[in-house]
Amino acid sequence: MTNFTAPIRLVIWDHDNTLIPTAELHFKKHDVELRKHGIILSSEDYPRIAKNNGRQNWQWLSEERGLSLPLETYLKNIDTHYSAEIGKISFNPGILESITLLNKHGMKQGIVSNARRSSLMSSVKAHHLDQTMDFIWGKEDYDGRKDTHSTYPKILNALPEHTQGNIQAKPENTLFFDDDPDCITAAQQAGIQAVRVLLGPLSTPATIPGKNQTETHNIPNLLKNIIQ
Repeated sequence: MTNFTAPIRLVIWDHDNTLIPTAELHFKKHDVELRKHGIILSSEDYPRIAKNNGRQNWQWLSEERGLSLPLETYLKNIDTHYSAEIGKISFNPGILESITLLNKHGMKQGIVSNARRSSLMSSVKAHHLDQTMDFIWGKEDYDGRKDTHSTYPKILNALPEHTQGNIQAKPENTLFFDDDPDCITAAQQAGIQAVRVLLGPLSTPATIPGKNQTETHNIPNLLKNIIQ
């Protein structure tokens, strides 16, 4: 079980593949739309699709794969597919129990995602996460990329203003869950205690491996150690 070096005051969740296994649906929404334009994705594209949000994927698909559809049209089409299907996908094992446990004990928690806010909120509302989280941030709500360590101090510094002073936490008192090893490395470099969720297509080891890696069904017990 993970040993934490400082008391945890705030839990930050990634959304895609951490809370909910969305990788297949994200890939499918792009695949379905791109096939209309004669572009076929391969299994080698899967990790890149998973790592990027829709806007970021549109950019490289336009630059490298010949996609000529305007950005806003492309995003509208993939969002329509995603929003119609996301409610059919359940939480990863142990996640709902973990969220409920944190709320029961008054622990602050929120979501910080690389997803565009419009896409993120489709899942948030379908899974009622807006009723359980203290804050929910998509890509438009913070500066920088989640795989860059300088982003995390900006997020923590911005939280007091955006939560009317309800959330204040130092890096060492923050616990972060993500499936992306680059985000885990970046958070650790910023002094945040991070837990790698071993799900999704991003299987490359984190640069800073750490001993605190888990599957989601183990997370409730991990959190009980924090609360007790």
